Amino acid sequence: MQIWANELDEEFEACIREKENTLDRVAMVFYDEAESYETTIPKFYKHGFEQDKLKEMGGRWLTVSVDNEEMIYITFNDTEMVQAIYSKNADIVVFAREYVYHDAYCLRLIDHLREQAASEFGFNLEGVRDVFSF
Repeated sequence: MQIWANELDEEFEACIREKENTLDRVAMVFYDEAESYETTIPKFYKHGFEQDKLKEMGGRWLTVSVDNEEMIYITFNDTEMVQAIYSKNADIVVFAREYVYHDAYCLRLIDHLREQAASEFGFNLEGVRDVFSF
């Protein structure tokens, strides 16, 4: 899942912890504008590029892929109505799951190779975001 601190309340945290206890396979990419990343969820990936993503996307979102069978994607912003997509279509579920996994893969690499990444792409990894520059 991808979730912002604004949407992660106690009830949602309890559901996630329950799922972790059942599956032991929950991947959570956590976004927090304040960069405090306070949660009772023990394992998660800190996104770290929140301000860039807010500018790029125009607001927050929630992506959840459940048991490879269903997904929901919700967008939140301060000026418009919340919008959502829910599907059990296998192709859309795979797309949502891989969207989350891709973030987790990249964040894991950045975390483990931070010095090398900063040397190559700049202190705040600005160069990583320029996907059209080869």
